[in-house]
Amino acid sequence: MSKQIKLIIPQVPLSINKTRVMHWAKLRKVKKLWVDEVWVAFHLAKRSFDFPLSLPLKKADVSIKIFFRTNAHRDADNYPCKEVIDAIKNNGLIVDDDYEHIGKTDIDITGRDKEHPRTEITIEEITDAKNKIR
Repeated sequence: MSKQIKLIIPQVPLSINKTRVMHWAKLRKVKKLWVDEVWVAFHLAKRSFDFPLSLPLKKADVSIKIFFRTNAHRDADNYPCKEVIDAIKNNGLIVDDDYEHIGKTDIDITGRDKEHPRTEITIEEITDAKNKIR
């Protein structure tokens, strides 16, 4: 059985359309906010881990599901979730965010949750046996 970490962040990432025109100082605050949110979510979630966790994970698959407040049209390729993945790395959950340490990244714009817009992050450790299959 593979080890998974599931984090729930009570906000959604900004689209690349917003971040690419953002002043560097404001973008830095956005990135810091995501680092803080991931830290809090990790410490809340680790109570439910039923396995010994050796961090940082050497290799992992990352799945990100985004639930927006509204059904507005959104292009999937406008949500690369860079701040989210950087926050995972900066909190020491994975060694690095390069191809040697992240197997695959799935970003799913799941839909709408009017009451609880959020980002769900699942980090699944890739074991040596699973690595050999790929």
